[in-house]
Parts: sequence; structure tokens; C-alpha cells
Amino acid sequence: MSAMSAQSRFDFARFRAEQQHARNHDGGGDAVLSVSALNALAGRHLQNAFPAALRVMGEISALTLARSGHLYFSLEDAAAEVRCTLWASQARQLRFTPAAGQQVEVLAQVSFYEAKGTFQLNILAMQAAGAGALYEAFLRIRAQLQAEGLFDAERKRPIPRYPRIIGLVTSPHAAALHDVLVCLRERAPNMQVRLYPASVQGAQAPMELAAALGTAALRAEEDGLELVLLVRGGGSPEDLAAFNDPTLARTLRACPVPVITGIGHETDTSIADLAADLRAATPTRAAEIASEGFFALRARLPVLARTLHRAFARQLLQYRQRLDLAAHRLRDPRQQWQQNLERLRLLRYRFASVLRADWSRHRHRLELARRALTAPDLRAARARLAHLDERLHAAQSALLRERRRHLAELATRLRLLAPQTILARGYAFATLPDGEIIRRPAQLPSGAVFTLHLAEGKVPAQALSSPQQSAPKTPRA
Repeated sequence: MSAMSAQSRFDFARFRAEQQHARNHDGGGDAVLSVSALNALAGRHLQNAFPAALRVMGEISALTLARSGHLYFSLEDAAAEVRCTLWASQARQLRFTPAAGQQVEVLAQVSFYEAKGTFQLNILAMQAAGAGALYEAFLRIRAQLQAEGLFDAERKRPIPRYPRIIGLVTSPHAAALHDVLVCLRERAPNMQVRLYPASVQGAQAPMELAAALGTAALRAEEDGLELVLLVRGGGSPEDLAAFNDPTLARTLRACPVPVITGIGHETDTSIADLAADLRAATPTRAAEIASEGFFALRARLPVLARTLHRAFARQLLQYRQRLDLAAHRLRDPRQQWQQNLERLRLLRYRFASVLRADWSRHRHRLELARRALTAPDLRAARARLAHLDERLHAAQSALLRERRRHLAELATRLRLLAPQTILARGYAFATLPDGEIIRRPAQLPSGAVFTLHLAEGKVPAQALSSPQQSAPKTPRA
């Protein structure tokens, strides 16, 4: 702590005057001060001696977190220590997690707890030691690289949806490595990971990180890299300072494949995050983004499988229908003739059924009309009934004649199409002994036995010579 100014030094003369006043107030010059009076006097003098907040630096020790959220600890150096209290409202505004042994800078108000006569500091604000200098360096580097256009949005490259091989730049001993590998194994086990090790903390970390990223860039084509992850877990500003190196940012932008950073926690932002093609809040989130395509595809696989199964079943059904149709077209003519005959019988049966239904319907209507007739209209109704009956018989006779004519036409067509009718015209067809119909001369070698089918009966026959032998010879000149 810096030396106190002349205004804040302890005023002993004033202290003696107030002590004398306290004695006189208690009832005499020789009266002894009570503990309460002593502590009240000491508290007033401390408040007068330190009227403004002070900046104090020291190391945290004896840290206690109360259930109310208040922090109680001591600040110490090599020679002394002082008790401190950080109320919950201020503790929630901290950008880091205080820990025993950590060097911090605090803005505090000196206070005196009269009930126990203890001197302490009420902390108004606290930051890790050196954080102010680190932040100033961060702002300076950010302004420099931004002026170079290193953070321009048009320079950001799209992240591949389905990267098969990714590079991972981090420490082999970091928890971030385990988090990334576990996440990738659960979400996209088919992805391959190439590790490019480097320190992520300390004086050598910026150089090692830039070298590892440069190695990944040089070996990107040989190793088949499609994406690179630069990750590190959370820590203090000093721990993350390695990622604010300008050389690392330039190496990152020179990498031929896109780079995702996952450095620290969500509230931490580094120069590497600004230069990267995409910033993730944490290392695990970086792994989730890299595997998002494969993870979504795995979720769609059952739906795609069901769609493929339905398409295959639909295609198979179409082939079966086409096969049935082809088989139907290749039926024997005699079978088709038999089906036509059956169809004719069915039409005859339907024709008779229609006639009976029409007759019954007209008889029913006639009966209803007869019942609806009243006594005065009986004669006219009977006359109308007789007229309707005549019309009904005439209509039925006409319909019957039309149906018989149509039936006769169908029978004539059927007879004309029948094989027996065709044979009766003088045609015949020949078959081999195994029943095969002869369609080509090549089926009858010389001396072959076959049967001629006529309209009335069959005639056995034998081929005398082949068609080639029966051809007339051309006379020589």
C-alpha cells in the first residue's frame, strides 16, 4: 500500500483532546475509558484518517463463502494482513472467481467494527492483479489488428457442415482436450481428430500455440484437415493472455482451413476469438458446432430409413403389378375364350335380374297407384291403370327385344371369334406330337410326323422333305 498523505496521518493532538473530553464527560479527569467509548473513539478517528476509498494489493487467504453470498477473507503480504468483507451485491459483479493464494487489487473503505474492536476493509471492487494492464494491452492489440482488417466479416470462412477430419490445437494435459473428445465421441464417432499439442498458459504459450497452428496449416492437405479447433478451458485474465498474441492471430488467419475457437468461458473474449472464423463460448460448444451436421444427420437416419423402406416397397409393388399384367396378357387363347363365355353367362344373368327388378318396380308403383285411387276416381284410375299396363307391357316388350338383339349380336361375335368357327371356314392348324403348334417350316425336318387339326377331326401327316430340299433347282447354262 502506498504511503499515506499528510492529510490522512493520525492526528495525535486531536486524539488526546478527544480522550480528555471523554474523561470529563464520564465524570472526572482521572476517569478510565470504557471499552465502548474507546472503540467509538478509535472508530471515529479511523474514519477521519481514511475518509476516501483506498486501492490495496495483496494475496487472498482464509477465504470463506457465506450462505448469504458474502465473501470473508484476509489480504496479506510478507509482513502483515488485514481482514476484508465483500458483500454479495459486489461479489456478483466479479468477472473472475477469487481463490486462496490469488494476488488481487481491491478498492476498499476502511471500517472499524466497534462491537469487537476489529479493523477491516469493506471491499467496493476487486480485480486480479495486473488485469488493468492486460486489458490495456488487449485494447491496443485489438485496435492494431482491426486496422489491418484482420477481423473483417468478409474474411470469415464458412464452417463445413460435415468435416470428416479436424485438427485440435490445445494442451495434451488440458481438461478442454477431454471435453472435446468426449463430445465428439458421443455426437459424431465417425470424425477423426488430429492433435497438434501446445502449451496454453505461461510465457512460452503464445509461441507454441502459433507454432502448433502453423504446423496444422502446413499439414492441412497432407492430413486431410477440413476444420481446426483452438481450445482452452476457463481461467484468469493472466491465464488467457497467451491467446491475445498478435502473431497467433495472424497465423490463425493464414490457416487454409476454417478455425473455431473455444477459449475460456462465455464471458471471456480474446484476440484469437476475434480473428477466428467462428467463436464458441466454451471448448465443448466448439466441438458441438463442429459435429452439428453429423449429429443432425444421425437424428434423421431413422426417418430416412423409413422413407427408403416405403419407397422400396412401393417400387416392388409396381414391379409385381407389371409382372401380373404381363402374365395376364400372355394367357392361352382358349382360356380367354372360356373367360368370354363366362362373361356372356354373367351378362345374361344380369339381364334377367334387371328385367325382374324393373318388373317388380313397375308392379310396385302400379300397386301404390291403385291403392291411392279413391272411390269417385275408380273408373278413371282403372282406365289409366290399363293404359299404364299396356305401356308397361309395350316398354318391356321393346326392352326385351332390344336386349335379345344385343344378346344375339354378342353371341354372333363370340361364334365368329371361336376357334371352331375359324376352322369351319377351311382353315387348319398343325401340331407336333408334344402338342406344340407349328408356326415355321424350320420346325418340320424331313420325315417329321405331325397332326393336322380340321373343323371335324384330326389327320395324321408326315413331312416328305424340308423347305430347302423342295426348292426348284436353277438349270445350268
